[in-house]
Amino acid sequence: NSDECCFQIEVTAMAVTIECQDGDGIGVIQGQETTVSVDLLGCDYNNIPIAGYDFLIQYDQTAMSLMYVDPGDLIEACGWEYFEFRFGANGNCGPGACPSGMVRIVAMAESNNGVEFAGCYDNAQNCLTQLAELHFLVSNDRTLECQVAPIRFAWYDCGDNSLSSVDGVDLLISRNVFDLTG
Repeated sequence: NSDECCFQIEVTAMAVTIECQDGDGIGVIQGQETTVSVDLLGCDYNNIPIAGYDFLIQYDQTAMSLMYVDPGDLIEACGWEYFEFRFGANGNCGPGACPSGMVRIVAMAESNNGVEFAGCYDNAQNCLTQLAELHFLVSNDRTLECQVAPIRFAWYDCGDNSLSSVDGVDLLISRNVFDLTG
């Protein structure tokens, strides 16, 4: 008298990366603006078509200040309809209640607001991989000279850092989390 459940699990290889901005080997310049890209794998790799994402990114707010986030080249070229970022993990906490150095970036290819539809969902058509571009102002605090300030994905729940399939049925999440430490 037991119930039976069946699950179909598909394991697929895909990666989203945050660029390591090293200023072409010389580091970033203190007191200046620098950009950091969030990308799919390169054009020689066949990425899974996606129609949305929800990224939670953490950065060291003592070393850099996030000024704004732009949609990536893939989002712009493909005509995705919705792109937004907000500070904090949830975007709805009051002053002093949000963790410092957190930004949530959300994008969708179709938000059902008219006859316009996204033109593409992966890099196969146009060889573009950039999903978002973060613009930081690097601190001019000289005690941070020659230091590394990580920018990384953060997880508070399973929906963080997820990708949506084109039909909206599947939520693509990682089964492994790799983090550069040290």
